[in-house]
Amino acid sequence: MNLKLIFRILIILSILLPIIGITHTELTMDSQTQEVQDLLEWDGYAGIYWSADNSDELTSEYYITLGILALLLILIIVGLVGMYLFKKWGRTLTVVLTIISICSIALMGVTVALPTYIILNDISNLFFGAIICMSFLEPINNEFNI
Repeated sequence: MNLKLIFRILIILSILLPIIGITHTELTMDSQTQEVQDLLEWDGYAGIYWSADNSDELTSEYYITLGILALLLILIIVGLVGMYLFKKWGRTLTVVLTIISICSIALMGVTVALPTYIILNDISNLFFGAIICMSFLEPINNEFNI
C-alpha cells in the first residue's frame, strides 16, 4: 500500500477515533448507573467547577481554561490538516502543539472515562505518534520538502 495513503488514513483516524469515543460516551450516558454518571462528570479540573456548590456561577478561570483548550484543539486540527496536505508549517505546528500538550498533561487533573473512550483515545494517540514519526522519515519527509 502507498505510504502517503497510509499516512493520510492515520491522520483521519487520529481525528475520528476520539470523536467516536466521545459520541459513544454521550449516547450511552443514560444507560449508566447514577454513580457512574456522577463520576463521568469529573473530567479534569472542570469536574471541580461543575460539582461545586455554586456550579451555576462558573468562574472566569473556567472560561479562560475552556478558551485555551478550544484554541489548542482548533490549532491541532489545523496542524493535522496541514500535515494531510504535506505542508511544512503543518508538521511544525503539530510538533510544537504536541510538546505543549504533553507538558500540560500534569495540569489536567483527575479524569474519569468509559473504557470504550479510553481505548479509542489511546489508539488515536498511537496513530498520532506514528504520524509524527512518519513525517520525519523517508519517503514521507520528502513530501514536506516539495
